[in-house]
Amino acid sequence: MDKFKKNQLKNIARHKWTNPNALSATSAVFAFLVAIIGFVLLSALISLVLVLFPKLQEIGFYATNCIATVILQLYILLIACFFCKLNKVKLFSGADLGFKFDFSVCLPALALSVGTYLLISPAHMQFATYIEEIKIALFGSGTTLPEMQQTFTEILAVIIFAFVVTPLLPAICEEALFRGVIMSGLREFGSLFAIFISGLLFALMHGNFSQMILQFILGCEMAFVVLITGNYFASVIMHFCNNLIAIIYAIAIEFFAMVSPTLSYALEAILLLVGVALISFAIIYYVKLSAYKKNEGHNKKKFAFYKPIKKSPCCLLQSGLPYEYCFAVEPNIVAKSNNKGFLFFAGGKFNKFNGRSNKVLFWVIFSISLFIAVGLIFFDFIMVG
Repeated sequence: MDKFKKNQLKNIARHKWTNPNALSATSAVFAFLVAIIGFVLLSALISLVLVLFPKLQEIGFYATNCIATVILQLYILLIACFFCKLNKVKLFSGADLGFKFDFSVCLPALALSVGTYLLISPAHMQFATYIEEIKIALFGSGTTLPEMQQTFTEILAVIIFAFVVTPLLPAICEEALFRGVIMSGLREFGSLFAIFISGLLFALMHGNFSQMILQFILGCEMAFVVLITGNYFASVIMHFCNNLIAIIYAIAIEFFAMVSPTLSYALEAILLLVGVALISFAIIYYVKLSAYKKNEGHNKKKFAFYKPIKKSPCCLLQSGLPYEYCFAVEPNIVAKSNNKGFLFFAGGKFNKFNGRSNKVLFWVIFSISLFIAVGLIFFDFIMVG
């Protein structure tokens, strides 16, 4: 490369051009398939290790469960990072999406997450009770947890598991996979499709009937909020708050039930009203935000730098033109086509675009993933029973 071209590339590299490359829908469902199969195998391996080395169980049920959860969540994060690396995209990024703290985005997201849990939790818990009753009717026993050992280590493990591991790790690791990879890739077939299917896969990943209703609604809400705000941080906040409020809610209801059943019923009624108020606030905010984006638009436009690939057909520029004929455009404009005749500049070099999904291949992988995920839920229902 001669000095002139090197100087032109240096000029281009001075700007922080957006990476417009996107995951495909096929990559998204394949990532889910790999994640769920690996999750099951890794869980089985952890259980086998605990059986082969019983001394590991001496640290306590919740301590071992805490370690296992960390391992499984890090595996999910690893899958998300791997598929992003494979497709040359950054995690929690996209042509019109980003990851940053914004109070005006986080507050309505927090309200929607907490409000949804408070409103849905009675039905969610009642549904879980029905599932347990069905297990007892079919198998004679339901799901029980071992009694907690009254040791400092086990008490500390319970606190860490309930208030650190359970709220924080899934909020980062699962969001990286389900919103950062799966929802992002499914957008190829439309936003509504991405919201619904990513929410469905998110619910199925939890592997049991008891959480199906709440996790599906929450999964769809988080995908919706990310798409309307353009900020992945909102879904992380929602996920964290949902997991944390679930623990606090259960402790509060149980405490008030021990003091007085009447107080417990009163608390549930008040929390239902609070849930309605929070959801109403969030809906008003997102309706206004949608109207603003539709009517006013954004002044902060992102651009990506393009140039035609040599010896390839180009619809905008002839092939083989020098670097000075590169052009900058908004990524969401060019993201609708394959862009096979162009390269985009990001990360200090020109990169090829990812190809579009083969619809037949997508539906085959999606069907296999759905079959395995639903099968594992039934398997868990039978085995636990």
